[in-house]
Amino acid sequence: MSPSISYGGYYGGDPRRFFPDHEACSAEEIAAHRAACAAWDRGERPDPRTRSCSAEEGCERPYGVGVTVHDGEDEA
Repeated sequence: MSPSISYGGYYGGDPRRFFPDHEACSAEEIAAHRAACAAWDRGERPDPRTRSCSAEEGCERPYGVGVTVHDGEDEA
C-alpha cells in the first residue's frame, strides 16, 4: 500500500508520522511534538490525547495542526 497524507490534528500513535505546520502552530505545540518524538525514540509511548472530540467542544490538538503520513500500518 502506498503512503497517503492528511492535514489536521494529531491522530495518535507514532508522533514521528506527524509534521506540525510551523506557520499555524504555536512554539509550545512544536516543542511538545519534538518532546513526544524524543520520548518515542527512547521507547516510551506517550499519548497526549486526554479526551475525545465532540461537535460542541471540538478536538484537543496537542501538537497543533499539520500533516500526518499514513503508511497502512497505522493504528486504528
